Amino acid sequence: MIKIRRVRSVGAIGLAALVLTTGACAADSGSPDPAGSAASSPDASAGATSAAASAAPSPTPTTYRIGLSNTKTDDGWRTEMVCSARAQALTSGRVERLTVADRDTDAAGQTADVANLVATGVDAVILYAVDPDVVDESVVAAMETGLVVVAIDRAVDAEGSYLVATDHEAYGYAGAAWLFETLGGKGKVVYLRGPADDPIDTARDSGFKRALADFPDIKIVSETQTDWDRTVAVREFNAFLATGKDFDGIWTSGGIGAVIVDALKTADAPLVPIVGSDQGSFVSQLLAEEGLVGAAVTDSAAVGGAGVSLALDILDGRPPADPAVLIAPEVWANDTDAGRSRLEEADDPDIDLGWPLSIMIPGRTTYLKEDILACKGPNQ
Repeated sequence: MIKIRRVRSVGAIGLAALVLTTGACAADSGSPDPAGSAASSPDASAGATSAAASAAPSPTPTTYRIGLSNTKTDDGWRTEMVCSARAQALTSGRVERLTVADRDTDAAGQTADVANLVATGVDAVILYAVDPDVVDESVVAAMETGLVVVAIDRAVDAEGSYLVATDHEAYGYAGAAWLFETLGGKGKVVYLRGPADDPIDTARDSGFKRALADFPDIKIVSETQTDWDRTVAVREFNAFLATGKDFDGIWTSGGIGAVIVDALKTADAPLVPIVGSDQGSFVSQLLAEEGLVGAAVTDSAAVGGAGVSLALDILDGRPPADPAVLIAPEVWANDTDAGRSRLEEADDPDIDLGWPLSIMIPGRTTYLKEDILACKGPNQ
């Protein structure tokens, strides 16, 4: 467990790391005040008697300052993650200021962003690490000042940090198991993965291969790293179609399911069973496309809001027993009444088609749909 101290000094980070990057951090609630301490508890009078204390009104809940670092702005999942964090910070009533570093940058840029967030006087830092191995140094430096660090979706290798993420191994297994069962336990599958050596893709691959071991008559006829890039995914899939090889099903992740369905239609290829994420565009296809059998596996971007809730719990002295808080994915298949019902409940014209439709996490977020769609943090 981290020992939480209200230390505002950032000397451990080094002067070079604290050079502010223009436009990197945007305080959602006004100008930062590094010298202030929103996390200090009200002082209790040393001379108060137990009777007087019992008659006193309940103390105002402690509020905190939180920083959030995101390194990609043209991705629906990331945008929703930021909006989820803002909505939860506002709804909680416990966040005095949420400072967001939200820009397209690399690991070096994120290292600077984390240092800048620490310099604003935050009590906790939440980050989606673009490269955990590179960002670790800034995370360690932040924790040395007494801050809580919560990683989103990708763990950082820093003792004392926390993680909120989809259980990606379970994600890979759940979708693959549904697909293999739907194929009757035998057939040829196209396997469209994410970026090579990405820890999320590695975990999903582990789950996929666990399911594959349960279905020995399933054969992989094509395995491709798509980088979760729609253009790359379509190019690689079209190259496979050009080979003329037979295939009976498709597994995808990372929000590329909809463009693969479109590629099948463009090529006049059969609409074989397909697995994708719960991105709005793919869910809409599962409900509307005649003859399409498929399943959406949830990968909730509401882990951003869950990260805020977790940070508040830790700051309040209630850390989780396991520093890795994993969210179990759900499978919404359109070939069952229950699955189709979940797809219909999730499908919402108010939500951007690029967003995952699991916009809340029961028990870990408390905002409403209108809160996340407003995408406003405290005092915005």
